[in-house]
Amino acid sequence: MVTSTHNASTELSIALLQAQHREIFSAIQRLADHQIQDTSGEEFSLWMTSFLAMLSEHFSAEENLMVQQGVDNANLAAVKNEHNRLLGMQLSIMDSMMYGKHLPIDLIAKQLATELTTHIAEHDHKYF
Repeated sequence: MVTSTHNASTELSIALLQAQHREIFSAIQRLADHQIQDTSGEEFSLWMTSFLAMLSEHFSAEENLMVQQGVDNANLAAVKNEHNRLLGMQLSIMDSMMYGKHLPIDLIAKQLATELTTHIAEHDHKYF
């Protein structure tokens, strides 16, 4: 079970981003609570596809807000690179599952929560 998902360390001052964080961590918690049972099946594939879309939308919102705030190109590029790394990690998990390397759901959920909590602490809190 993922216990350190959405908490005070993931709080931001912008309502849109805050709501998206709650939605993202809620999706991770559903995975951790084993509401998705079969990591080799269509249910997990649909969950991961939906999760990737959710992350992409969230990252796009963050990047757009950074541009509006006048964040310099170097810092914006660094955040975009981090976003791409996180999305790549998700795609890697999907590929592993599709090609028979079935990872435990608990491990996937914990890794997602840890990576995103770290991202928020190290990147989002600088700008929002």
